[in-house]
Parts: sequence; structure tokens; C-alpha cells
Amino acid sequence: MKKLMIFVDWYLPGYKAGGQIQSCANLAAALKDDLDIYVVTSDRDLGDGKPYDGIRRDIWIESAYGYKMYYISPENMRYAVIKSVIKYVKPDSIYLNSMFSLHFTIMAIVAALYTPAPRSGVVLAPRGMLHEGALQFKKIKKQFFLKAFRLLRLQKRITFHATDSQEELDIRNIFGKSTPVVFVNDFPAMHVSPLILSLKEPGMLKVIFVSRISPKKNIHYLLDRLAEVKGDI
Repeated sequence: MKKLMIFVDWYLPGYKAGGQIQSCANLAAALKDDLDIYVVTSDRDLGDGKPYDGIRRDIWIESAYGYKMYYISPENMRYAVIKSVIKYVKPDSIYLNSMFSLHFTIMAIVAALYTPAPRSGVVLAPRGMLHEGALQFKKIKKQFFLKAFRLLRLQKRITFHATDSQEELDIRNIFGKSTPVVFVNDFPAMHVSPLILSLKEPGMLKVIFVSRISPKKNIHYLLDRLAEVKGDI
């Protein structure tokens, strides 16, 4: 069975990084019966100062999710460690679940290019991070990151995963029209609870916002507009 190695900054049992965790977990769940899955991630959730309870770190473990996991501690977040896990597993393919990650994107790509693996290449999913709106936040840091990415010509040595037509356009606008891009929708969750809809009552609006709290989500604008709505909210 072929091996797929996934690099992602935050992963299960974490949840604070929002959609990128769920998208990656759905991908792994959908492919685990057809591929040997190896997930490399950090040992704690976004913004947390301590690791997950009961997690063995800096070693490959058989996870409850049905595939192997490697949780890296902060002191071992180094290029040598990233390279060693790739060399040990010898994956057929590597999947990167972030655009602006020093350890789980840049280091992983460089390490993959200088090891015998992967045989089927490296795939990078920007996860909307190349959209014009997203690039406005931490602008200088991201411009520097993209410049370094282009100087190393990494975009010529990997394949990008776009989940919609807008993302495909964003990738080509930044890295050029000849940049290798594959278009595949996000994998849906394998097990979804039935959706129970409530009846709409006249004069009353019930709204739920299901997302990570982030400036680019523009929740402030939504709240400002809702404040102008007449009726009960």
C-alpha cells in the first residue's frame, strides 16, 4: 500500500485552528483504507502553552483515528527532525496543509526535495491563504514569505491543490499561469449528524456563526448589519 505523509500545523484532537484541521482530518479519513497515512503536526492546539493531555510526543504512534501520528514538541521543531521523519517513512507523496508555515511547509518541501522520497511529488493546499483579502493581514511577513518561495522556485517543484476556481486563480496570479494546479473539492465529513431545521418565526431571526474567529471572516461587519435589523434576533 502506498504511503501518504500529511504535514499540518495543528491537528486532532485540536480544534482552535478551525477549518484547516477538519479539512485535513476529512482527507485522512477518506483515504485511510486505500493508503497508509502518516500525519506530522505540533503537539498542542493553536495558542496553547502546553501539549495535549496523554499524547506521546516526538515518536510515531498508532492513533485512535486509524493511522500513524507524529506530534512534534516545540524543542524539536527543527529542519533536521522534519527531514528525519520523511527519510524514515519514505512516503510516496507528501501533502502540505498550509501556505505560510515555516516548519510544515517550507522546511517540509526543502527536506522532501533533498531526500529519496517522495516518489510521487509534493502537493500544497493554500487553504484560501493566497486570496487578496487574506494577504492583507500580516502583509509584510507574507510578502517576504512569498518572495522567498519564488526565489527558491518551489512553485515549479510541487503541485498546488485548489478547492475552488477562485483559489486556482489566486495561485496562478501569484506564481504564474504555468504553475501546476489540481482542482479537487474538499472532502466532506465521513459521518454527519442529521440536520434538524427549526421553523422560521415571523419577526425573529436566529443566526449561528460556525467558524474560527479571525479578522478575515469579517464577523464585525455581520454584527454591525444585524444591529440594524428590525425585530428580534
